[in-house]
Amino acid sequence: MVDGALRLSVINDPDKGACRSKKQFDYRLNGHLGSAYSFTYGHAAARIKFRAERGQHGAFWMQGFGPVPVGKAKKTGAEIDVIEYFGDDHPDGGLTSFVYWHPTAKGKTAGSWLPDPDQFGDDWSSKYHVFSVEWTPERYVFRIDGRVTDTITQGVSGQPEFLILSLLSSDYELQHLDGEDKLPQHMDVDWVKVWSAAQE
Repeated sequence: MVDGALRLSVINDPDKGACRSKKQFDYRLNGHLGSAYSFTYGHAAARIKFRAERGQHGAFWMQGFGPVPVGKAKKTGAEIDVIEYFGDDHPDGGLTSFVYWHPTAKGKTAGSWLPDPDQFGDDWSSKYHVFSVEWTPERYVFRIDGRVTDTITQGVSGQPEFLILSLLSSDYELQHLDGEDKLPQHMDVDWVKVWSAAQE
């Protein structure tokens, strides 16, 4: 906790040396927090301040329990990425909202990079913003500070989903954050709220 906010970090792993992914990189420890609380349909929101550097991505997301089965999202659930941020200098603007589900073993994706994130705010790494999803049986509506950024009608989960906050440095991002001097990196979360829809 820092000034009352939850802090998730990416740091060098002091107990390991280097790994190889195209070239050699230090092992890293990632910040990841899952909630025991789950719900089906409603609103989920979090007030988050991301970090500036590329090489990891901060995320507020949801997923169902257990292994991902094949079938319609109504029956199998989906991964709902309310927001992901890939850094201040990302060539696509850095912000995404996606949904992943498995109608076949290969899986399917809906969503996109926000084409013009500046229209919804700025200073993602130095200011807090509220990121949210409204989840109904028909659609997901994604918002930043109350303004709609995307509506997705595919892959709508009909199963309980739990909340996750994470700051992850994945193998495909390692080359963008090379060097101990850039670590640790932090993502701060002021609050998370859920308004669950009444179930019959």
